[in-house]
Amino acid sequence: MKLKDIVRNIKGLVYPDLCMFCHRDMPMEGHPFCLRCKVYLPLTDHFDNSENEVLKHLWGRIIVQHAAALFYFDSRGRVKEMMHRLKYKGYRSIAIEVGKMAGSAYLTSNLFHKPDVIIPVPQHKSRHRSRGYNQSAIFGEAVSEVIGVPMREDLLIKTSTTPSQTKKSRIERVENVLGTIEVVSINELVNQHVLIVDDVITTGATIESCAKAMEKIPGLKVSVLLMAIAKG
Repeated sequence: MKLKDIVRNIKGLVYPDLCMFCHRDMPMEGHPFCLRCKVYLPLTDHFDNSENEVLKHLWGRIIVQHAAALFYFDSRGRVKEMMHRLKYKGYRSIAIEVGKMAGSAYLTSNLFHKPDVIIPVPQHKSRHRSRGYNQSAIFGEAVSEVIGVPMREDLLIKTSTTPSQTKKSRIERVENVLGTIEVVSINELVNQHVLIVDDVITTGATIESCAKAMEKIPGLKVSVLLMAIAKG
């Protein structure tokens, strides 16, 4: 055993990894939160609801087979804390855990059909360098393992950076990302059913931009799977 592994094991005995929410119970190894807190996460009904909030965001903008988010996101809740830690604190295990949960929900849904390929919303290379990972891709990999469909990060790319979307209106958000996403290999997507995966949807501008980049590909079908949707 390497020295760093010994140090990590000793540290784990003295300072065990506690649940990120309650800070009392110990989750199973590699999991970010305990089973008790997992039960209280705000799940949606989107996997069996053909008129859910994600679909309503996208109606009249892009054509999708089905779309769903696993959790509701609000400004003070646990999901906000979870997303903040994932995006800014390096808690990649969150995306893995949520991806497994979303993949399981996908398999039991009567509205989702098995796609041919999973594509995460792309991240510009400068953002990837600063953060070190694309949280949507980690989420997508976990979904991929559960539903048995390959994930491809090389089919869509983000060609330019965009300013923060936080304080922009829906129209401003669409304009902010429109034209910044491109398809790398059109031929590989002809007649394919694509599952686009991302972390949080607010106005749907990013998802819309991804779908519009692919809309002229013959026979393409799109579904959408998200970690969370902003509540209200």
